[in-house]
Amino acid sequence: MFCKNCGSELKDGSKFCTHCGIAINDTEQKPEASRVVSVAPSPAYKHDVKVGEAPLENSQPVLTYKAAPKSNIGNEDAPTNFEDQITVTADNYAVRQSNTLVKPKNHKKLIFIFAGIALAIIAVIVSFSVSADTREMKSAIASKNSSRVNTLYSRAAGNESKLKKYDKVIAKTIEEIKKDINNHDFESAALADGYDAMSNYLKLKWGSLADDSNGANMASSISVNNKAAWDDLLCLLESKENYCEGLYAYKAENDYDEALEMLSHVIETDSEFENAKNMIGECTSNYIKEVLTEVENRIADDDISGGLKLLKDAKNDLSTIGIDSNEIETKINETLTSYAQTYANKAEEAFKAHDANAAIGNIEVALELQPDNASYKVKIDEYKQYLPFELYKKENILSSAGSKLDYRSSKTANNNTEFLNVFSWSYGSRELTNINTDTYMLKGQYDTVTGIMFVSDVDKDDIQTGYFEAYGDGKLLYTSPKMSTGVLPQNISFTVTDVQKLEIAYYGCTESPWGGSKTNISNFIAQKNFPQ
Repeated sequence: MFCKNCGSELKDGSKFCTHCGIAINDTEQKPEASRVVSVAPSPAYKHDVKVGEAPLENSQPVLTYKAAPKSNIGNEDAPTNFEDQITVTADNYAVRQSNTLVKPKNHKKLIFIFAGIALAIIAVIVSFSVSADTREMKSAIASKNSSRVNTLYSRAAGNESKLKKYDKVIAKTIEEIKKDINNHDFESAALADGYDAMSNYLKLKWGSLADDSNGANMASSISVNNKAAWDDLLCLLESKENYCEGLYAYKAENDYDEALEMLSHVIETDSEFENAKNMIGECTSNYIKEVLTEVENRIADDDISGGLKLLKDAKNDLSTIGIDSNEIETKINETLTSYAQTYANKAEEAFKAHDANAAIGNIEVALELQPDNASYKVKIDEYKQYLPFELYKKENILSSAGSKLDYRSSKTANNNTEFLNVFSWSYGSRELTNINTDTYMLKGQYDTVTGIMFVSDVDKDDIQTGYFEAYGDGKLLYTSPKMSTGVLPQNISFTVTDVQKLEIAYYGCTESPWGGSKTNISNFIAQKNFPQ
């Protein structure tokens, strides 16, 4: 009940208003006019409730209403507008009335709703703008035509907002290409097409977007932001090409050298990296076997330098492509050791056959195969002591007095035998005369001088005589046989042990009317005696 004068709430049965003091008549204590009630449902229930209607089970709706205006008859100053608030619970549906003026409590919610609507509108506008900016670029990408992409990108020059949107589309495309290339199985195509397997697939699936075989790709549309991703893609594409070519070289052509070169350039981010590593191991073993077989063939053909070059090249090739193979190092050493010993054995056999030249030639091969072998170094020094001192060579003559000797690489004797390393002295006098005297320094290093004397076939009919005398340190050591008409080739030999200086005096005479007859010596050498 409310005071008709001031509108204050009164207790039932009050006689006077406690606020303004006016007397209250009983007739004024009548119920308020019926009111229209609207229900604000609790968040858990979307249900309108009217006064007198039971709420849904377990609901606690709050009902608010706006009372109809009171009559102001008899009280002009009484307030004419106010809102009453009634609270209804599920238990008792009690209604609490209040004559306090209440402002609407949902005004903030309305603000948020309007703000949300505004933001949604803005988002739609922005979304439409972004879609419009990227639609053309996505269409260009979908066409797989790098020229379209590059043209579109170049037209956006200076428009930073649009370029950023284009960059996002291109970045996504780069990642899609990388993922696709890494997920694709190239083995069958690689065994047929080798290097071209990857590029063929790239053109078929992605057109000219990333293909650079003819210089056409979207490189000019790659910004600084996408440069790293683009470079990674190009590295992956090159890696795939190397993998395909390596696979082809290995399994289709058995070209292990080429396969190793290609497979060694497969990068870790390549999905075939582990397969490439396994094939590198297999190819290395096969390559080593192949090289060693060829080395053996060359050495067997006495092409030592060629065989050694093959070994060195093989080792360098593996090292260059990053393969530090202990296996090839071990096998190379084993091969070198084996062949070195083979040639050392040949050298010893030649030495036992009193062929110092052959012995030295073979031990030199052994040393070439194993340069640090100390025993081979000792052997070569030993063999060199038994090399013949070639008296038939002009450069070994310390001094010469008399007529010059005639040197020939070969000459035919009166028995039609051809002799090598020949020198001769000619004479035209009818009296036996000293034609020439040559001096050699033996330094006490030799034991025997040997050679073959003969009359040449062109002088075989001349009446002549030719011979020589050998002096060791001034003492006569030897007088050779006298070569004349009808005498066959003669072996000569004399001792020069401990002789420091050897002198050979050549003599001759002829009764030929035209003179010019000659006596010849083949393979005239000083030799250290071989061990028994």
